[in-house]
Amino acid sequence: MPEQIERFGPLREYWDGSRERSIQLIKQKLVNMHHSQSFMSSKLTEVHQSNVLDWIMHNLNPPVTAPTVPHNNVFYTYASKAAMFDHLMDGKIISGYYHPQYPKHVIVAYCEANKMLGLMALYADIGVDEQYDLGMYFCKFSEDVRLATSSSRQYICENVTVGAIMLPFKNANEEFQIQYSVTYSDWDVLRSIGDKGLPQISYDIF
Repeated sequence: MPEQIERFGPLREYWDGSRERSIQLIKQKLVNMHHSQSFMSSKLTEVHQSNVLDWIMHNLNPPVTAPTVPHNNVFYTYASKAAMFDHLMDGKIISGYYHPQYPKHVIVAYCEANKMLGLMALYADIGVDEQYDLGMYFCKFSEDVRLATSSSRQYICENVTVGAIMLPFKNANEEFQIQYSVTYSDWDVLRSIGDKGLPQISYDIF
């Protein structure tokens, strides 16, 4: 080592390549080489003790990989059914997902015990309290209790591919009428005929 330092310079100027990682720990201990031999000896002992402790911890107490929790980025999972229902009645944005067998519904998930998800189906009452604004179709939504169910979190996360965002229609100083429009993660919308498809051009905008 002294010959290398004399030839190539101090350790802090050495390049740490993939095969030179042995000096990375040394560089943390030695800022410069202006120290006595006893100081260098104590630092090498410190490095050796640190390596031994790392080896003991790795072999006697190996790292435990935490179990992964399945999740899906196309919809939000609410903390409870009550929390989700409060969002709905207060006219907040609702996150759910699209089910191809129920095109007029938005399925909203909330947490239950034992890695289960409670599923609430919100039904679009096409033609009831409908409203057009800025090219968006709004109508009244209500809970369809017939479709209320539960499912495993893993099954839902693995099979849901299209998310749905419900946007509220609210006017200042007016009571919220639970009117929402629906936009899907693939850029389709819930149309006035009750299906999922591309939005129509709005002459009010263009």
